[in-house]
Amino acid sequence: MQIKEWDNSNDEKNECLRLVKSIFKNSDSTTSDYFEWYFRKNPYGKSIIMLAKDELLNDKVIGIEPITTMNLIINGEEVIAALSANSAMDIQYRGKGIFSKIISFLPEKASENNIECIFGVSNDNSLNPFLRNGFSNLGKLPLLIKPIKISKKFNQPLRTIISCFDYIWKPSSRNEFGIEILSKEFDYEFEKFILNQTKRLGIFQKRSKEFLQWRYTNHPTRKYETFVLRNHSRIIGYIIVRVTIIKNKKIGVILDFLIDSNEEEKEKFENLVNFALNYFWENNVSIAITTCRNKLLENQILRKTGFFNCPSFLRPAPFVFIVNPLKLSDEKTKNLLNYNNWFFSFGDYDVF
Repeated sequence: MQIKEWDNSNDEKNECLRLVKSIFKNSDSTTSDYFEWYFRKNPYGKSIIMLAKDELLNDKVIGIEPITTMNLIINGEEVIAALSANSAMDIQYRGKGIFSKIISFLPEKASENNIECIFGVSNDNSLNPFLRNGFSNLGKLPLLIKPIKISKKFNQPLRTIISCFDYIWKPSSRNEFGIEILSKEFDYEFEKFILNQTKRLGIFQKRSKEFLQWRYTNHPTRKYETFVLRNHSRIIGYIIVRVTIIKNKKIGVILDFLIDSNEEEKEKFENLVNFALNYFWENNVSIAITTCRNKLLENQILRKTGFFNCPSFLRPAPFVFIVNPLKLSDEKTKNLLNYNNWFFSFGDYDVF
């Protein structure tokens, strides 16, 4: 077995695609367009992909562990960071310690690229290998849910019976404050608004206008909607959403939600969330989901619009937040390892 870094060749790219298709079947993340977009076109830089190859089978790729530059703002200071996502391991080679060995190469490769820390969201299969290689478990991401058209979660004849109760959860459709659907590119106005909010957020993934454009507008396989709230001409909040399919059911996902804490009329933000929820309603979504830690203003607004913590028995899978500080200062490391310092959303990693 050989561990090496992706050489940026199309041959190794095709081997990576073959592997992920064998595991994730027809997921949109298994396409060549997605690979190009995520690993080569990130505005913060090309991804590092560590490969495990079976030399006895013509260098067949049997495992991959990518990290992608996703800079963080830590207490107002920008830090070069990387997101671990889109890991894959051939089923026949699991349980042999190969994935753990791949991860062991990350600190050296990160250092070569001036990356100061790595963060990510792990599942049960990959958590222990990460923990054995310097990552810390900061706990499970909170999963907030809200019923929309709950009948859509069921098959007939239950769907018809339960549909009588859907209107209990119907969101308000009033647009009292002139909420707009973004129809142009993300611009410096967005970037300026976000930078102003980072002052209260501790640790925050940098959202430059180039990043937002790449992440939400240029995504090759997914459609997102961005709803913008203004006070006169000034942005005071936005929410980014997507309708997706999970287990053959429509799910509404709030990927990013950020508001101006200085705005006195907080009901404006409830109206913004309800505008998004009404979009889900019109698209026959069964439930809406998002993540947002407690004590944030955004969490308070979400709860006022009907979101609540998902019971553990309903969670589809644990979202375990992991961090490796690598070579950060002691002070930054202490901040990084406390999840209560983070602002982290589903949009900060590419699952939805």
